[in-house]
Amino acid sequence: MNLGSTTFLLVVEHQVPHTPGKLRVYGHDVSTDKMVLVTIVELWGGDDVDAITEGNGALIAVTSRASTLTNATVSIFTASFNNQILIIEALQTIHVSEAYHCSFSVMPSGEIGLFIQTLNRIHLYLWKCVKFLYARQIITPGAVWPSSEAFLYGDPGVLLIPFSGYGSWDPFSKEHTLYVLNSTLYTAIYRGDTVILPSYLL
Repeated sequence: MNLGSTTFLLVVEHQVPHTPGKLRVYGHDVSTDKMVLVTIVELWGGDDVDAITEGNGALIAVTSRASTLTNATVSIFTASFNNQILIIEALQTIHVSEAYHCSFSVMPSGEIGLFIQTLNRIHLYLWKCVKFLYARQIITPGAVWPSSEAFLYGDPGVLLIPFSGYGSWDPFSKEHTLYVLNSTLYTAIYRGDTVILPSYLL
């Protein structure tokens, strides 16, 4: 995460019994050329983190996967860095069943998109001034360990979302087969104000 001329490293520590999860933020110290701890934010959960620059600040998303005690959530924070002081504030909590990880990307329209990967879907939320609003979902092959990462490619930018996964997952079965799934590439095409995401098998 870059704010001004300072680079920050975000690290999440998963919650364990009797100890909350943590978001540790390290900043680059130019004088020593090392990353030093700047602040710690306590979390309920904490499994995955991503960030994107927005205006003069940044947006941070922390995914907390479902556990025996809690449902899966994505916690949104804002970050600002003024006069060498880093301020991180909680903004929004998104409840998404079976959320596994999430990633930010700038959309071809210029909007910021938040892509939340579950075991068999990608949910797209769009940043609307003060919060993320739900836009649509993409059905993906079911995977025990799914992985996807949205990004813009080329000029003008085309949104690409490569998806892969390990372990076939079926919500109606208690048995899961462990093998690498075929990779799939999703791309965004705009028709008016509507974005559709056809897929291509790789």
